[in-house]
Amino acid sequence: MVQESVIGWYRQRRHSEQHMTFREKLFHEKVKTVLKNPHMIFLLLTSSRVTPTDSTHRMEYSAFTSCSRRFMNIPVLVTNLGLLEQQGYWKVSAPCSASGYSLTMKKHGSRFFSSSGLMKEVDEINKMNDSLQAELQVKEL
Repeated sequence: MVQESVIGWYRQRRHSEQHMTFREKLFHEKVKTVLKNPHMIFLLLTSSRVTPTDSTHRMEYSAFTSCSRRFMNIPVLVTNLGLLEQQGYWKVSAPCSASGYSLTMKKHGSRFFSSSGLMKEVDEINKMNDSLQAELQVKEL
């Protein structure tokens, strides 16, 4: 393992608080010493039950780093692409009629769809899979 490439480690827990346990703190200090990385980061992922049937969970996260054996919470900013101020790459969908859809598909469809109606990439992947399966069967015999 290349020591310079390790920037941190993480731990995932269920239904617990967003703070480091004593054991995690000791482990963090030991790893930091062994890898000689004073800027090692610890990421804590915790889930909290959102629905009574446990069908939906919310993941929470906190990042920590230690400085003189004191652990400081590092603010983590996860950008939601739907909330970006500059949304130039978003296209606003125009109302679409069946005739408009038909005309567009006739004009551009042959570039993306095969005569069987499958997307060309899917068709190519299926052909490759068939070829691979045939080769594997020949090798077994």
